Amino acid sequence: ERAQKAGVKVRWIQADVLKPPALEPFDLIFDRGCYHGVRRQNAAYWTRALEEFEEFLLLPRERPGTRHVWFGYPIVLRRGAPFTRKEMQDFLESRAVETRPIMCGNIAEQPVLKHFPCREAGSLPNSRWIMRNGFFFGNHHGIGAPQREAIAGYFRDFFQAKGLVGAAKGSASR
Repeated sequence: ERAQKAGVKVRWIQADVLKPPALEPFDLIFDRGCYHGVRRQNAAYWTRALEEFEEFLLLPRERPGTRHVWFGYPIVLRRGAPFTRKEMQDFLESRAVETRPIMCGNIAEQPVLKHFPCREAGSLPNSRWIMRNGFFFGNHHGIGAPQREAIAGYFRDFFQAKGLVGAAKGSASR
């Protein structure tokens, strides 16, 4: 109604955001965050799927009142995990899941800081842990249920290969 009064032609289209219909040229698309919604669904799925391995992994969760866009899905190994970040990354990479280390976990260790006056407030053990034991994999909005399930399956395969599927709780410290 307001658009009509302003002399603006509006055409509302409801469609699958991953398979939009062929359209004639247009001036504006109003996106209400559909792609963010797809990534949020993927992240929620992976967190649920990986909960059985939570004694070894710190899993991300949205806190009440927040909305994360989930461009990547972060994984941090818990202290005492019976495997290394490299082992897990290599396993995923061998199955075509690209991973990246969380290298900004400790800004105090970034080489550029030697060029700036700064101070370190303590030893930053958690930041160091995340930097050395965290990684993420991409969460593209084009990832659908088959790919999402495959990635979760690769984690399960990793834990199975390590003999950790159904492992007794409490073997890794929290």
